[in-house]
Amino acid sequence: MPRGRRAVLAAGLLAASACGKPAGQPASSAPDFQVETVGGETLRLSALKGKVVLLDFWATWCLPCEETIPKLAVLHQRYRERGLEVVGVSVDDDVRDVPPYAKSHGIGYAVALDPDKDVMDAYGVRSIPTTILVDRSGRLRGRWLGTGARLERELEAEVQKLLVEN
Repeated sequence: MPRGRRAVLAAGLLAASACGKPAGQPASSAPDFQVETVGGETLRLSALKGKVVLLDFWATWCLPCEETIPKLAVLHQRYRERGLEVVGVSVDDDVRDVPPYAKSHGIGYAVALDPDKDVMDAYGVRSIPTTILVDRSGRLRGRWLGTGARLERELEAEVQKLLVEN
């Protein structure tokens, strides 16, 4: 992506990130997907049924996404033993950029590669960062756009709620 276009996109994303609010609580089934992770494993959403899954759509060039990563790492550490699975879905065109970025940023949760934007399209994601929660039954339970303190509070509260549901 040309530098000028990146700067304009980053500025737009920064402006949008101030919103950081949930975009509804749909109850439909989450679309299943199968992707490769940065570790070379195959990740399938349906294999995570029984866990609360947090999908974070991001890219290496997205500054607001970079702000979100450490916050998601904290959630992952805090709640993984109770059944939370965090999956970062990288929408980078060049997947070669992702493994070194994930390593340098200490991402300790699964990082899925979606260079063709198939998962992004299946979930109707139009901007990043977008965070989606899927409950233990595989139903969509929340969608947040952007980043910020409000997102952190709402996301953690929703994760706690979903972890105690059957």
